[in-house]
Amino acid sequence: MFMNTFISRRLKKKQTVLLTHGDSIDKVCDGFRVVGRSTSSGLVSAIADEKAKIYGVQFHPEVDLTSEGRAMIRAFLLDVCGLSGSFTMEDRQKKCLDYIREKVGDKKVLMLLSGGVDSTVCAALLRKALRPDQVRQLSFNFFSCLPNSKTRIIFGPTFDFANIFKS
Repeated sequence: MFMNTFISRRLKKKQTVLLTHGDSIDKVCDGFRVVGRSTSSGLVSAIADEKAKIYGVQFHPEVDLTSEGRAMIRAFLLDVCGLSGSFTMEDRQKKCLDYIREKVGDKKVLMLLSGGVDSTVCAALLRKALRPDQVRQLSFNFFSCLPNSKTRIIFGPTFDFANIFKS
């Protein structure tokens, strides 16, 4: 059940959400108030400091089991963050590619690639934005930092460390 917040202004006050955490809130900080509770257990599911525009949820709005999760996220982005809703992934990609081209120019880039999401996306954008001779990737196994792991560094097929920064 959500009380008077950006969520309840756009959606029904009673929502089905995925609340899987074993932890719970007993008392909220000064300035905050409880704005959502589980109707079955009474556990706090959402808090808000409307004046500061700070909100917290103890459930997963991003999953399908939260019936109006996408609408909750949309309400947050439009009503709290003030976004227009005109954003598309194509726009974001174009802005990233333009930014990379502007910053790099004709220079070369050495990319350290861990295999995680952030570095993989960055590497893909660099490859898409720049000429093949401008991007050099050095991949390493992040898990080699863990005990009993073998260190593994992978050099791309055209990796030439000695000449990487030659103009």
